[in-house]
Amino acid sequence: MPNDKVPFFSIHDYFESPSGFEGIYISRFEDNIRRMTNRVGLHRHGYFEVFWLEGKGFHLNDFHSYPIDGTTLIFVTPGQVHAWSEYDQLTGVMMAFTQEFFDGRCGPPSELLQFPFWFPEDGIPMLKVSPESKSALEGLIREMESEYGHQQDHFESVLRWLLRTLFVRAGRIHQGRPTSHANGRVSPVVRDFHLLLETRFKALQKVSDYAKQLGLSSDRLSELTKSHTGSSAGELIRGRLLLESQRLLAHTHLTMSEIAYELNFQDPSYFSRFFRKQTGQSPGDFRSSVTATFSD
Repeated sequence: MPNDKVPFFSIHDYFESPSGFEGIYISRFEDNIRRMTNRVGLHRHGYFEVFWLEGKGFHLNDFHSYPIDGTTLIFVTPGQVHAWSEYDQLTGVMMAFTQEFFDGRCGPPSELLQFPFWFPEDGIPMLKVSPESKSALEGLIREMESEYGHQQDHFESVLRWLLRTLFVRAGRIHQGRPTSHANGRVSPVVRDFHLLLETRFKALQKVSDYAKQLGLSSDRLSELTKSHTGSSAGELIRGRLLLESQRLLAHTHLTMSEIAYELNFQDPSYFSRFFRKQTGQSPGDFRSSVTATFSD
């Protein structure tokens, strides 16, 4: 991996040997931060993470700094660039797992991606936990710690069940948050679109390409995404390209031309026009504005 790219970590890095790999890793947050110091600064990974935290600090996630104060659940979706700041007072539990682990023997579509905090529509990767909700969720977290620590017969099945229960209850909290969307629930088609977009956004950049894959007309796909997210399919495609552009500008030393071709734009000038239209500033100006903020 080139040194100029933000680090990308595998869940295998948590284990001392491949034989210990079960597709899930659970640890105390404060212990893991001390042991895995490379997880403090900006990085990204291909697995899912959940953090149950108490105390005060900051979570940096894709160009936004989110303050943590009190009991908080944080969800990190694969591909997101994130880091921790002023984390000395934070304590709690972190859970890393793969989609393959969560699904187990269940076939597609994955239930995991139906929960609204993965690829979140509003971009907010965290949930504030009220005192009323805390006790029930805390019990689940403690059970997961115990199951993972003892690893008795069929502990993987128990952990899958506990994760599902945690996400269902967290989903209830998420539903109670204020939303600007006409419909707070995500349709299966829209979730499938988000997943397809996440994996194919470099290769497929037309609404018609995604609509064909999903067995819909372009108008119907945009109608559904507009209803459930407030944005058309084209806006979501452009937004995903913009996010990756911002990630590459902020966290690599790739030239504008290299980024343009990396993201399958026709030429660098088209990429620059696209970026300026979406943000109101040039790619170079954006890179200059975020370098100082995200270089610490």
